[in-house]
Amino acid sequence: MSTLGRIYLARSRRLRILLDWFGEWGIAEDIAAIMRCPDDLLGRLFVMKRFLLSSFCLAMASVSMALTVGFETAEGFSVGTLDGQQGWNASTKYNVVSGFAHSGNQSVKWDGDTTSNAWVDPPAPFTQETILSVWVFLEANTSANRVYGLQMWNGFNTGPNVTINSNGEVRGGTANAGSGSVIGNFANATNRWVFMSLTYTPGTTNATANVDGNIFNIAGVNSNNQITDGDLFSGEISGLTSGVAYFDDYSIEAVPEPATLALLGLGALALRRRKK
Repeated sequence: MSTLGRIYLARSRRLRILLDWFGEWGIAEDIAAIMRCPDDLLGRLFVMKRFLLSSFCLAMASVSMALTVGFETAEGFSVGTLDGQQGWNASTKYNVVSGFAHSGNQSVKWDGDTTSNAWVDPPAPFTQETILSVWVFLEANTSANRVYGLQMWNGFNTGPNVTINSNGEVRGGTANAGSGSVIGNFANATNRWVFMSLTYTPGTTNATANVDGNIFNIAGVNSNNQITDGDLFSGEISGLTSGVAYFDDYSIEAVPEPATLALLGLGALALRRRKK
């Protein structure tokens, strides 16, 4: 076969592939334009479709790096000690209870006078911006000397933390969560559900806390290259004090980087084109 014949055959095969794609996409009006494309552009189009769909899959894998827990029966949780349920590690002070929750029917109740954490490992260590959040309910008789909140860890290395007490004091730091400095206040801290979140980018020394819609900066935290888990926390400012609190709708997630979002956009564009 002549060189011209081989080029024609190769081009015809690519055209058949493109015609199949257009048949699936329902965009026959574009076929005529593609028929006029030079051979090298047809090859680029073939590669581009594979690139866009692969990019979308990679982006979706990154976006899916999140763990959200409502402590509900449908998620595999039953009333009783939290420790050992669905990968959670906790002291006996943390118990799944029913009939009281921020959403659904179940939450985690903490009732005691010690310092303790409860944690679960995310799907993989996070190396990009990480957001840890939970809803907390403090009973009115909880001592103001006791704090509740969130703490990030990199293995056994402490990361940023944020806690609240019944007086509405917000504390933040990087060592033991009970020893954090007061970084702000908010009103009506007891007998209602309060949203708390902690945002940190590995490799930096600053974190941001959101407590009941109020934003606080936490400076001078340990620089960790990754986050391996995010804990629920209860402890004392000083001495042994007791109290009761509830945790619900826990979440830890990695925020996609701009490059990942760009890939996601390209993939979405390809799928949108496919549906037309």
